[in-house]
This record gives sequence, C-alpha cells and structure tokens, in this order.
Amino acid sequence: MSAPDPKSEYRLRIRYLPRGGALGRNHVRATASQNQVIHDFQPITSANILGPFTIPRTAYRNGTLELTWTSKPGEQGAQILELWILRTRLQSQPPVERHQR
Repeated sequence: MSAPDPKSEYRLRIRYLPRGGALGRNHVRATASQNQVIHDFQPITSANILGPFTIPRTAYRNGTLELTWTSKPGEQGAQILELWILRTRLQSQPPVERHQR
C-alpha cells in the first residue's frame, strides 16, 4: 500500500483463523499507531471476517499506518488470513473523474 492520504478515511476488514484449533477460546484486539483501538478483543470462532472498522485519522496523519494485534494473556491469538484497507472519500472531496481512452 502506498502511504495513507491524511485527507482520506480508511476502514479495515480482517479475516482471522484461530491458532491451535481453539475455536472461540482465542481473542484478538487490533490497534493502530499510538495504541488507538480499531476493535477490542473479539472471539475468533472460525475463519471469520470482522469489520469494517474505521481507522482513526490520527493513526495515519503523518503518512504512515502501523497496525498491531494482541491476544489475551495465555491465549495463542489468531492468524491473519486476509486484510483489507478500504479507502473512503470524505464528504467534502469531489468525485474523481475518470476518462475513457
């Protein structure tokens, strides 16, 4: 991904898979730069997709985005199978014109 545009908004969708076959016994929390919570601890019950979650604009205002995942103490956490970072246009931005060739 290129550097996040501080003038845009982004949302995050994640597909997790529990580690060690511990369905529902593993929980994961996602945070962005500066420990801003994207989603609090969620039970991982299968190869489920969570989101979309809004990424706070302050998490990428300097042009970079760092994401971190944490499991509860004593748990194995989850594997990230897929990760989508979805850019959404702000209301004040005009639509992007596309030209046919």
